Amino acid sequence: MESTIIPRLCTLRAQPQYIYMGPNQQIRMMSATHNLFNMHYKRGASSTFEETVLSKYEGLSSYQRPRTLLALLRTNAVPSPMEEGILKGSLFHVQNDIRRIVADLGHLSSDGNIEMLSTDVSRQLHNKLVLLEEIEHDHRLPLLLIRRIPSEILMEIFSHTASFSPDILNTGSAPWVIGQVCRSWRSVCVKMCPSLWSTINIFSDPCMHKKDPRSLLQTVLSRSRQHGLAIRLPSSIGPIIWEELLAHGERWTNVHLTDIGLPELEYLSHLRGRFGRLQECSLEFACEGLDVFDVFDDTPALKEMRVYGLDLNTLFPITSTNLEIFVDDRDEWLTSTSIHDQHLKVLQDSQNLKVFYAPYRCTTGRIVFPRIIKPSLSELTVCDNSLIRSLSLPRLEFVALFNDCWLNLTDCLVDFQDMLTQSRCNSLTTLEIYDVLLRPTNLLRIFELSPSLISFRYQTHEWAAQNDDALQSIFRGLSDSAELVPQLKDVVLELALFSETDVHCANHTMVGMIAARCGSSLREDDIQRLRDIKAKGLDVAIMSCESLDIDLSRQIYV
Repeated sequence: MESTIIPRLCTLRAQPQYIYMGPNQQIRMMSATHNLFNMHYKRGASSTFEETVLSKYEGLSSYQRPRTLLALLRTNAVPSPMEEGILKGSLFHVQNDIRRIVADLGHLSSDGNIEMLSTDVSRQLHNKLVLLEEIEHDHRLPLLLIRRIPSEILMEIFSHTASFSPDILNTGSAPWVIGQVCRSWRSVCVKMCPSLWSTINIFSDPCMHKKDPRSLLQTVLSRSRQHGLAIRLPSSIGPIIWEELLAHGERWTNVHLTDIGLPELEYLSHLRGRFGRLQECSLEFACEGLDVFDVFDDTPALKEMRVYGLDLNTLFPITSTNLEIFVDDRDEWLTSTSIHDQHLKVLQDSQNLKVFYAPYRCTTGRIVFPRIIKPSLSELTVCDNSLIRSLSLPRLEFVALFNDCWLNLTDCLVDFQDMLTQSRCNSLTTLEIYDVLLRPTNLLRIFELSPSLISFRYQTHEWAAQNDDALQSIFRGLSDSAELVPQLKDVVLELALFSETDVHCANHTMVGMIAARCGSSLREDDIQRLRDIKAKGLDVAIMSCESLDIDLSRQIYV
């Protein structure tokens, strides 16, 4: 029987099919092969068939990756032209092997012969296919374009990670990790990217780090070369870290220090006159009894200065014609004339000043005449009358009349109204009033002078009957004249009540004001009118919440 089958197999002239058996072996099968396999199967010769199939791929199990590939997989280096040719040639053969084994499995499946394979043989075939696919993946890695990114582009990419660096003494942070990826990345990171090492954030006590903090910081400072340093420190870093940083004081460009005590003041005193490159500074003080702190007086490049927690009468002189933002936020604000004069000097000398925040009060402060004209100033937070009377701000956009001593309401609306008139300012978009005596006549006049006003906020900690009357007068004024602040979109009333106090301003008059400014009157009860207004798109919410600091806090947002 078999002697008649073999000649038939050799003489049939059917369309050939190919099964890849190894690197240099092919077998041509005819459509009659199906009959041959079926006959072997019927005679119980399935093991012979399985051996025939597996023998085609014996060489694949011992396939060795080229040495060139193994060397490149251990680095991130760019392959040389010769190495690239070797890899592409090897990859070509691997891909051919994959295509042929997939084709063979497809042919066996379509002819029904796949059923003749045992589960173990089928698994072996698929394992060989997985092996080939892994080898193909390894060949592709050294040829990826990411290995060919120019060093200049890598520098730019690495530089953007500097701002996300948590703690520079943590070797798991971005600068350290990038240098561990590969030799080429390390070279760019260490030798070509000083900005990556120029953000020195320390958020924990250096003594808690396992490695020597001084050595780590010295490495960072060395790799940053002469690049400007952005420094953010807590108070507990210790003398070792301070000594290293002070040695590079001329390079400080951005400084944020918290919980500054007497030891930190002593360290900073050594830097007086050395802040030639400093541009931004934020200081949070935690010490008392300081008369003058003039370390930052000579800072010609300074653009932003924020100071928090200074004593009531501590002088903090600064001299910078480039200053754009000035914030002096103290715990107490009934201050002396020397502080008032210092702030006037900042306003006079800073030609580019955009933001001024100093809500102090000085009962004997002098008034500058003629007024200090500051067309650059767009944001103002104050409450001292003499300071307000000394200013002319034609391009003012944001104002907060902020009285931190809320037990003694300040009366500054009259002077602020006069300042707007004298300044011929019509650019105001945001007005916030905190614990300032509310005078309806003056406030409505301020509204008239501010046609661009979009947001109005009123907050008080001391509610009285006169507040009700004042707000209802303001509501009626806004209801009667749609031309008054036509762009007004946001009105926030925040009332903190310390006792059983009735609030009458949230009544029909307020609802009428909302309805009048939203459209025509709806002529329904107040609650339904509010719902209808909200349905038209206006955000309306009345909220009442308990507070830990006060007995009762009520907020009305319109």
